[in-house]
Amino acid sequence: MATAPDIATLFAADIAIEEAWAGILNPALVGIAAAAIAFSDNVKSTPYVEIEFEETQVTDHVHIFNGFQYRDTVRGSLVTRVCTTRGVDSDQQKLIVGVVRAAAQDWREKFNTDVLPYWGINLFTETGLKRYVDAENRLDKTELRYHVHFNIRPDAWPVG
Repeated sequence: MATAPDIATLFAADIAIEEAWAGILNPALVGIAAAAIAFSDNVKSTPYVEIEFEETQVTDHVHIFNGFQYRDTVRGSLVTRVCTTRGVDSDQQKLIVGVVRAAAQDWREKFNTDVLPYWGINLFTETGLKRYVDAENRLDKTELRYHVHFNIRPDAWPVG
C-alpha cells in the first residue's frame, strides 16, 4: 500500500474523491459528455457532468499518529450534476443519467488503490435525484446525490 507524503495530503480526501469520480466517469461518457469537478479551471460546455461534495462530516473514529488524535473517517453527500442546454442537448439527459448510475453500481472495483491510494470508500449509494432549470443560463440540470463514507487507510499515514 502507498504511504502519503504528508498529513495535509491525507486530509484532502474529498477533493481526491471528486477527481477520482470524474476520472471514472470520463471513459464511460466518451462521445457523450465530459465530467469535471465543480471547482476546477476546466471550461465546461454542455453536455457536461459536474461533481462536488456538497457536505462532509467527520465521524468520531480516531487514528492516533505521532501522539495526536486524528479523525480519519468521513461521510458526505457527493453530487453528480448533469447539465445540458435547453433546446440544444437536453435530450441527452436520460442517457447521461443512465451512464452515471451504471458506473456507480461498480464503485467497489472502480474506487481502488490505483485511483485512491490513501483512502478507502466504504459506502457509495444513491440517495436521491433532483431536477431543476437554471433559466438564466438556459440549463437543464439533474442532480444524482450519493452518500459516501470514506476513511484514511491505516497504512497511508506518513512515516513518523
